[in-house]
Amino acid sequence: MVPRSSATAATVLVALVVACEAPRFEGGELRNVGLPLYPRFVATFGPLPLDQPGEFSFIFRRFPSAHAGVVLETPSRPDAQALEILTTRVELSVTDQAGAVRCSGTGSPASDEPYRLVVWSNSGEARGLWHSGCSGVDVSLCEPCTLHVKVSGIDPRAPTLAVVPALHGRKE
Repeated sequence: MVPRSSATAATVLVALVVACEAPRFEGGELRNVGLPLYPRFVATFGPLPLDQPGEFSFIFRRFPSAHAGVVLETPSRPDAQALEILTTRVELSVTDQAGAVRCSGTGSPASDEPYRLVVWSNSGEARGLWHSGCSGVDVSLCEPCTLHVKVSGIDPRAPTLAVVPALHGRKE
């Protein structure tokens, strides 16, 4: 019979080895909310301006959720109604290591479906923007994945606003 303290120490040692050997997310900052809420995992990348044209790419691998939603988070929490009228065009896509498109969505907040960039809000404050074409994208099969964001056709009413591209996922 193994003494209880030796068995406990062995269990802790095995858990530490497994944790150290587990694949780690690469490519941005990962937060684990830790609760059974959505999103449980949030990976964020560098901010980009929504009021200036540009093309941006972010390479990532080993997101802890097989399926993710692409969101352009709005940390400054602007007024949701001010964003909902914008005609600024945003193209979102995720490609795999072979360049195959895993998801894509193009639109603006003022567009109708299927070209609408949805303003996700709470109490009148915009939390982010997302497109139905890039919700639930399977990122488990690409090594690495690349998130592409293109901003064009800037609406003259666009406020000075930095958005943070992010992946939202749940524990599966």
